[in-house]
This record gives sequence, structure tokens and C-alpha cells, in this order.
Amino acid sequence: MSDNYLWSNGETDQSATYFGEGTITVWAEVIDANNCASRDSVDIVFSLPIDIELLSAGAICEGEPTILTAVVSEGDIFWGTGETTNQITVGEAGIYSVTVSDAFGCVGVDSIEIFEVNFPVLDLDSEFCEGSSVILAPEVDFGFDFQWSNNEETATIEISEPGNYTLIMSQFDCEQTYDFVIAEQLAPQLEIMIEGDFCSTELPAGGYLLTAISNGAVLWQNDIQDAVLTINQSGTYQVSATSAEGCITTDEITIVESCPEPTLYAPNAFTPDNDGLNDVWNVEYDGELSSFSVIIFDRDGNVVFRSADAAEYWIGNVNGGDYYAKDGVYNYLITYSAVRGENGLLSKELRGHIVLIR
Repeated sequence: MSDNYLWSNGETDQSATYFGEGTITVWAEVIDANNCASRDSVDIVFSLPIDIELLSAGAICEGEPTILTAVVSEGDIFWGTGETTNQITVGEAGIYSVTVSDAFGCVGVDSIEIFEVNFPVLDLDSEFCEGSSVILAPEVDFGFDFQWSNNEETATIEISEPGNYTLIMSQFDCEQTYDFVIAEQLAPQLEIMIEGDFCSTELPAGGYLLTAISNGAVLWQNDIQDAVLTINQSGTYQVSATSAEGCITTDEITIVESCPEPTLYAPNAFTPDNDGLNDVWNVEYDGELSSFSVIIFDRDGNVVFRSADAAEYWIGNVNGGDYYAKDGVYNYLITYSAVRGENGLLSKELRGHIVLIR
């Protein structure tokens, strides 16, 4: 027959479990097969749990070591690095653990992860062309916070004003400041000029010249890299100028037909008396005529002169014969037309009177 057990907490197994605080006395009684009993006792001291708080002075910033501190309620400290002090200095990222044991053999364990922050080398100096802007987008790893001097907090910003700027990048408690300059490049000057009015029926030799006046490299819309462009038709012509810094100015000019109208002058009197002064009547004109007709009538409506040649003159006779018209007032009707380039045909009439004095 086996022994019987009785513990002070009433348990009857060979072993018993006790819970408590402070110091308690535990006894156990053993009864053998002969019903003989023996008892013994022991004082049990309950130790409080070991409180551990691991503190870090911060992440490892650009290789600068940081300090870890173990704040414990009691016990001996054993770091995973082999050190046994409350504070240790670490210079590498990783997980650091500490074990604390008290006089009763109770053990507490805690750990902390330390990160290392390395900031990138950034050259943010930049420039933009007059009237535009520049976008700054630093190529950095995920996890950084941004604070720009223009109060933006995004990773990418657009700047349209030249000046001195600052970017503060941070991660954990590490911080890096970048100073940079944004410059504005002036756009090249550009002006288009044409000499005279454009008339497709009166083209100069070789055509009209469009001249781009610029302090940049000129490029016309048809890839002509010359300041002067020769044209022979109306329309819109575009040109760009590029500076040495790559800034571009564009301009365009619309050329329209502007052919001058022919001008005609018909004298209102002449004296066909062969004295060498005003002996003939003729039409004076400038410009190109496509057609011409002049008819002169007497007061009764009879035709005394007719011609389809603007250069032909009237000497005061009747229909080219030997009979000379009388002194008096005569009426004329002139009709003419001229081609005005792409605007088509222009037709006009001119009426008036002539005083014939002999």
C-alpha cells in the first residue's frame, strides 16, 4: 500500500501548488501503510514580478551611436551583448534584449528594436524658365517626413518663384537639413517682322521675307533653322526661339492678302491747240490692270472716243477721225478691274466730266 499525502492547502498529491504574496508557511503530512504519520513545514517567500522598461535615446542617426537604458525594479542585468550595466551604447541597428534575475531566481526578459537612419545625398539646386516652374521630387526611401521652407509637407513640390529654400527630412528622431537655390532663367526674346504688305500677285523676287529677331536659336514650324523665312502665300507661320539654357519662346504671325488697289487719275480739262501744253487727255494710273475701258460722250450722249487701252489718249477728235469736237463739256465712263492676289478680282467704275478748250 502506498503512502498518503496531505498538504496544508488540502491537496493530497505528492506535490502541491501554492499561490500567495509575501511569506507563507507550508506544511505537508505523509501517512504510510502502517498509518504512521510524519509532518514537515517550510516557509515560502513569493517574489514580486520583475518590472523591466527599456528606454532608447533614439535611433542611430547617420552612424551616431545611441544609448539604451534598462530601468528595472530589482535584480541583476544581463544584456544580450554581454554587458551588465543599466546603460549600454549601441552603434548598429538590430534587436537588443536584456535579462534580469533576482535573488530568488526569478527572471524577467525584455527587448527593443533599434533602427538606423541614413539620409541620402541630395542636390536640390535647380532652375526653371521664365513663366514656368520646376518640380522637385527627391529620390528617397519610404518612411521619411518632409518639411519644406514654403510650408509644404509632401515628398514632391512645385516651385514657381526663384530664391533660397530649405528642406528638413526626418525619420524617427533623426533629422537632416538641406539648403538649395532655385534660379529663374529668362526666356529668349522673339519678334517676327515682314517688310511691306503681302500681295501674292506682286511677289518680290524670291518671295516675301519673314525675319525672326531673337537672342536664341530660331526654328520655324517647317524645321527651318534660320532667322529668315521666305514665303509666297498667305497663312499663319509659327516660330520658336531656344536659349542656351533650354528656355523656349514661341510666336506666330498671320499673313493676309493686302494688295494695293490701282489708282486712276482722269484730268477734268485739256486744250488740244497744239501749243505743247495739255494738248491731249489721257488716264494716268499705277498698279496692274486686268481690264480697262473708257468711253467719252458729248452732251447729247454721242460717243466721241472709246478705248480699251489705258495708255491711249484723246486728242479731241471724234472717234479718231479728222473732225474735231467742239469746245464744251464732255462726260466719261471708265471701267477697270485688277486682281488683288488671293482676294480675287476687283472691278470698279469711274465717272466724270472733261472741259475741252481750244
